Amino acid sequence: MVSNKKTVQYLLKFCKDLQIKNWVLSPGSRNAPITLTLGNDSFFNCESLVDERSAAFIALGMSVASNFITGLSCTSGSAVLNYTPAISEAFYQNIPLFIVTSDRPQKWIGNGEGQCINQIEVYKNFVKNSYHIDEDVSENQIIQIFEKIKSDLFDNVKGPVHLNLAFDEPLYETTESLSLTYDFVRNNDIVSPEIHIDFEDLSKQWNQYSKIMILCGQMPKDEKLLFLLKELNQDPKIVVLTESLSNVSDFFFVNCIDRTLANITEDEKFAPELVITIGGAIISKKIKQYLRNVKNLEHWQVSATRHSENVFESLTHFINISESDFFRKMIAKNDFENESLFSNNWMQTSRISEIEHDKNIVSFPWSDLKAFQLINDFLPEECVFHLGNSSPVRYVQLFNPIASVNYQGNRGVSGIDGCSSTALGYSLLSEKLNVLVSGDLSFVYDINAFWNHLDKNNLKIIIINNGGGGIFRIIPGPKSTKVLESKFEVGNASNIKSLCEAYQLKYFSASSEEALEDVLNTFFIQDSQTTDVLEIFTPNTLNAEVLNDYFKKLNV
Repeated sequence: MVSNKKTVQYLLKFCKDLQIKNWVLSPGSRNAPITLTLGNDSFFNCESLVDERSAAFIALGMSVASNFITGLSCTSGSAVLNYTPAISEAFYQNIPLFIVTSDRPQKWIGNGEGQCINQIEVYKNFVKNSYHIDEDVSENQIIQIFEKIKSDLFDNVKGPVHLNLAFDEPLYETTESLSLTYDFVRNNDIVSPEIHIDFEDLSKQWNQYSKIMILCGQMPKDEKLLFLLKELNQDPKIVVLTESLSNVSDFFFVNCIDRTLANITEDEKFAPELVITIGGAIISKKIKQYLRNVKNLEHWQVSATRHSENVFESLTHFINISESDFFRKMIAKNDFENESLFSNNWMQTSRISEIEHDKNIVSFPWSDLKAFQLINDFLPEECVFHLGNSSPVRYVQLFNPIASVNYQGNRGVSGIDGCSSTALGYSLLSEKLNVLVSGDLSFVYDINAFWNHLDKNNLKIIIINNGGGGIFRIIPGPKSTKVLESKFEVGNASNIKSLCEAYQLKYFSASSEEALEDVLNTFFIQDSQTTDVLEIFTPNTLNAEVLNDYFKKLNV
């Protein structure tokens, strides 16, 4: 059963030809032609989710897990706007989404019809391209637009693409078969325009420097890249800095940046001459600030899939090539024969900070920091660890990453609004155990992630309930105001245990170090039929003091 709308028939053909199987649909009348067409075809894996904001984040998680395009479809009006947070996250993370919104004919826009807004290019700041098709356009025009969408979706630089389809009533009429003869072929030659890179000149510059820092942002796991970074790291003038979300760690890398920076001074021996950034978002504000203050810093950004970002205000080269290809060429031109102490200086400092961390961490009182220490200690090998935004993602950076763990997080825009939904979407296409650590406000904000039938036993959620927005006690500024608790922190008035009961989630809790150890001994075992939630209560007024004391004790 297929809609009699020609544009929907081409949408069906397009997705089948290009293997876009995963779709998240939200119920509505205006998108009924799409819902009944895709929903009645066994080729597609369609999930029907009411809350469009949550639905879009779930689709985002599915795209990250599959490393492929997920489709989204909703009705007209405010439903379209509810997609925006997840689309912006996908845009800044270069994650592919195919957003198909449904609309009324243009003659009714602004003329008193319900569920009606101007939807053309509504996401223009957060998508690669936007397209609109009316019902009365020719088949040739429809084909041309879908070919442009294909190029956008399968280009080297991934990202969301928006298609707005206008439908006139009736909306539910169908036909039994398609008569389309056009085939959409995924060409292997869809590539970005060739960019000339002068590796001879780059290698000459590279060899002139005695202090090179490679700073890794958010990336998927890449064993080939890790191998190359290890090889480069043998050069005494090169130091590699990573974060948990970089998913490349090694004993001889600086893996805990903020911890190490506690002992980095303004001495020139630490200041890099060249910084090479790879991957996406960098979490550490401290390393950004440190590098922005380094005089005469040269910055090269290497990426085949992203746009240039002048994060330190010193960008001199955007090298549009894959990280592995770039480093392979640099290794071939590097003799590794120099007497620089740059790597040694950073690694010695990293080791000192690690020793102080290990020595002091056991003695800290019950707090957020202590809770994260225990979570890190009990975290299972080979799991997918989703890091919620605000304080959770920052606390995790203080502990050595586990090489077998796949770290994930919404660091494109870094909002708290879709962390649960994204983790749930990822878990739907993952056979591994998925663990999300989230703040209490973030969990309640995104509670509609569980307003559906998608709960799975391979997703475990840990909530740090520190009485509100604990991040505002950590960052400078809010605590110096007279409205920290009433206007910034804003305590959580919801009862998370009751919410879990309402959404049929299995609930656990802990409010001390001993209780948390007891729960964590069995929490990660996949013996539940639904999503398990562990709420950890910590003292909100003490957390910031403990963290400040932690950094003071690191400094020796």
